[in-house]
Amino acid sequence: MHLRLSASFLALVLFWLPGCYSISNYNGDGVLTRTKSGSSIYKLNLGSVQLSSEQRASYRLAALPHQEFTVGLEVEGHSPGPSSIFDTKPLTAEVSIRLVNERHEVVIDETDSLKNWVWSGALGIPNRSFIYRRGETRDIPDDTGAVRIELVDKRPDEGWGTYFVPRRDAVYELQFTVITKDAAASRFEIEVVAYGGVPIVF
Repeated sequence: MHLRLSASFLALVLFWLPGCYSISNYNGDGVLTRTKSGSSIYKLNLGSVQLSSEQRASYRLAALPHQEFTVGLEVEGHSPGPSSIFDTKPLTAEVSIRLVNERHEVVIDETDSLKNWVWSGALGIPNRSFIYRRGETRDIPDDTGAVRIELVDKRPDEGWGTYFVPRRDAVYELQFTVITKDAAASRFEIEVVAYGGVPIVF
């Protein structure tokens, strides 16, 4: 017996198979790319924002790959300074990142001064940093004396800090708000981005 499979059915199967996600399936705001050809690491660029004025931006995210994503700000200085910006943390704006799914569940809800967020970067690129937020953890010792790290207060869709794992059929609204502005931010290019496929680093 021969089975005939429609093109739409095959596309659906490929969409759900691990490692077979096509970035063309993404239909939300911004631009989703792979960090390099064939890579399983994704970058969702939602565009530039200004921290030098109080403002709010909203984005729709839909049909993301089923990978852990970290939402944050990518910051780049107009010119390299004497020290890396991920060491000096030159921005003090208070910002909020809030993510809600189509079930009206709050997945991410983080508000604080950027001084208290995680600033990551590479030594060879001192004027660029990705700023994000970790959630709370606690150490759980076992009978052998080893310690296991447990993530505290996880939210729906694996929300923790500004991390989450999107369901492929889910639709999210991401809200970015500048609560307290920072005049120094005019010296930087700042974009709202999310990286997928990068494991949590403590």
